[in-house]
Amino acid sequence: MLFTWIGTTWGVPRGLSDVGVRTGDAFGQSVSIGGDSFIVIGSPRADALASNLSEDQGAAYIYRKTESEWPLVSRETWGAQPGDWTGTSVACFNGTSAAVGAPGRDLPGKPNAGIVRTFSALKSSVYSLGSLSSPDPQVGGNFGWALAAGVDPAGLMLVVGAPGQTVQGLNSGAAYVFIRLDGTWSLQATLLHPNPVTSGLFGHSVALLGNWVAIGAPQTTAAGATTPGSVCVFKRSGSTWALDAVLSPSDTTPGPGFGRSVLIRDNPLFFVVGAHAQANWMNETPSGGSAGAVYFFAKLSNVWTQTSKLIGDGGTRDNFGWCLGYAHAKTLIGAPWMDLPSKPLSGALYVH
Repeated sequence: MLFTWIGTTWGVPRGLSDVGVRTGDAFGQSVSIGGDSFIVIGSPRADALASNLSEDQGAAYIYRKTESEWPLVSRETWGAQPGDWTGTSVACFNGTSAAVGAPGRDLPGKPNAGIVRTFSALKSSVYSLGSLSSPDPQVGGNFGWALAAGVDPAGLMLVVGAPGQTVQGLNSGAAYVFIRLDGTWSLQATLLHPNPVTSGLFGHSVALLGNWVAIGAPQTTAAGATTPGSVCVFKRSGSTWALDAVLSPSDTTPGPGFGRSVLIRDNPLFFVVGAHAQANWMNETPSGGSAGAVYFFAKLSNVWTQTSKLIGDGGTRDNFGWCLGYAHAKTLIGAPWMDLPSKPLSGALYVH
């Protein structure tokens, strides 16, 4: 559903054309808006339109606003193969260009290594800006599981999470920063957790704002912490990225999942972290569920400090904080399995 901010309130929601979408396609699992006239929506479990099989090739739906309407410009698969999960992540650079992750894509001898497609959509045409893969493709690396895009003075900037990457232990995870200059993508940095652990899933979530990057590791315990989950904050100086802080919740027992989602806000600068307490990162369905929580961090006296914590007002399986967004100076918090009256697992979006 598309909500539009009108004056001081949200207008009546409208649906977007979902031509070709079928039951189980996970249409809307990822969404990104570029400017005020460009939307990309991921459908990672979509199958080939002519197929009746459950193949999970995935697809991305591209919309371009014309006056007051949002027609579908294109449904793109880029020749997706079964199990690619194209559209698991999407991120708009601006009002014309975007990136789409296919973390299940096989590379030669490297099943589920993952790739990212970048493209520009002008009017009714879609043009490739190139494909990206890990500088160290690995079996099960899931490069492209999470994306964050921005515009750098030098060109386009993209942060890619690969939580299945093996660095120090299976699925310890990694993240990569790419810059596109003069029509060519190049790797600017490889980011790692300072305390990588097996199944730590660093790179499960990523966020980018200017010279700041935040990387979630929902199953990596920060040094000195007692509960799983952490977020690494990196700051860029010139072309060099350095670790600025590792965030962890002040709770003694918040449950796993801190860092499942992450958001950077400015004016003033602060970080928002979702902790949905869902340990099985590949299972995008509730398994026992969790109420969830969202944490806010700001820099006080030059130290990143937790300033507040939010919880939903629903049930114990809402997964409040599963996803985060930002619009009109408001933080948007998803609770995808919140029960509504007579409508279990309907989901809700909180505006804070």
